[in-house]
Amino acid sequence: GQRIHGWAPGCLSKKFEDFKLLEGNVYEIKNFELVEDKSAFKITKSSHKFIFYKSTNMREIVDEEYPRLMFEFKQFSELTDPERIDPSTPFDMIGRIVLFQNVHTKNSNGIPKRCIDIVLEDVDGCHQTCTLWEGYVDVLLSAYKQSCAADLKVLIIQLCHAKSFDDGSVLVSNIYDATKLIVSNDVPEIVDFKQRYNSHTRPRESSFPYVRSFMSNICDDLQSGIAPILSVAEFYASEEPKDYWICGNIIDIWRDWYFNSCPNCVRKVEPKDERFWCNHCQDTIPFAIIRYKLHISVGDNTGMVRLLCWDKIGRELVGKPCDSVVGELIEENDGSVLPVDLEILIHKVLLFKVSKKKGQFGTYSGPFTVSRLTADHILVNRFGSLANIFQDSHEITPVIKDYYEAVQ
Repeated sequence: GQRIHGWAPGCLSKKFEDFKLLEGNVYEIKNFELVEDKSAFKITKSSHKFIFYKSTNMREIVDEEYPRLMFEFKQFSELTDPERIDPSTPFDMIGRIVLFQNVHTKNSNGIPKRCIDIVLEDVDGCHQTCTLWEGYVDVLLSAYKQSCAADLKVLIIQLCHAKSFDDGSVLVSNIYDATKLIVSNDVPEIVDFKQRYNSHTRPRESSFPYVRSFMSNICDDLQSGIAPILSVAEFYASEEPKDYWICGNIIDIWRDWYFNSCPNCVRKVEPKDERFWCNHCQDTIPFAIIRYKLHISVGDNTGMVRLLCWDKIGRELVGKPCDSVVGELIEENDGSVLPVDLEILIHKVLLFKVSKKKGQFGTYSGPFTVSRLTADHILVNRFGSLANIFQDSHEITPVIKDYYEAVQ
């Protein structure tokens, strides 16, 4: 199932058109050269590539037993941790098109370019935002308009990459012109996806306007119904890996609430002499960026859950960048005492959008990652009550009371 990049000069394009190559077919290739791939950006994981020449020949072979390994699909859950994102590693994605934004223009290296942001959903109910640039915008919209409104819109993005940003967010996009968008209902992988997708528990695309601002605000997200609003007990009882909303009090914040990160890959770095060492980049860096890694305990009158807020969510919660809060710490405080900016969050009632993944069922006692949150009083009252667990922020429920008595 390994991939390798094949390259031929543009002057041979007519020769290769005559081969009438089709994806998924098997070919015998003669007269080529295997060389080390020294490209700054590789479109496969292989360290080598094929070079094709004028003497190269290709012949189709009919072999029904040859394995069909066309794609290397990445699980959406693998894209939730910004510390593990490698923008130089290409991969494939498959998912149902849930929402997409109006076509708009962004500056890329000072050049205005057309793009469209879409949200894909996998069979586990997890979501991932993707940005498609320039010509891929027209390919996507054309395919969408030509399809039947009742069809499940499934998209394969072949050869894409992910990038993490300083705020902790992760975005998937096409790789220049190497990416291919596949929407055909005849593709076996799309057929298999539709068979495994539980369409009875999720709304179809036809329930959304054709063009709308995707998740433009928290209210849209809550009203969409894609992520159910549950109590803590219901959240733990659910055995479906997907996104959920939880409403509850912040009971406690763990003292290990920030870390030093690499400015290039966002992963944790360790002090080394007067600099820092990044194990992922295998390099010494002159400075580190301080980021939030908030472990918070949240409770309602049905139970408690530990949540993890990375830097982007942490900044929304605290209202300040992490380095600003750390800079205000007194010299004697090594982080074991919560700063005032975090202490005042205790007892606040918020709505948290939380991801539940495979492996986080049963006896799992670790944290669940927060992807969105809001403390808006109107939204908390309106949507928090749907789980029948909303309580005033000053009310101490039995579950929370037991927790405080246990830690004292």
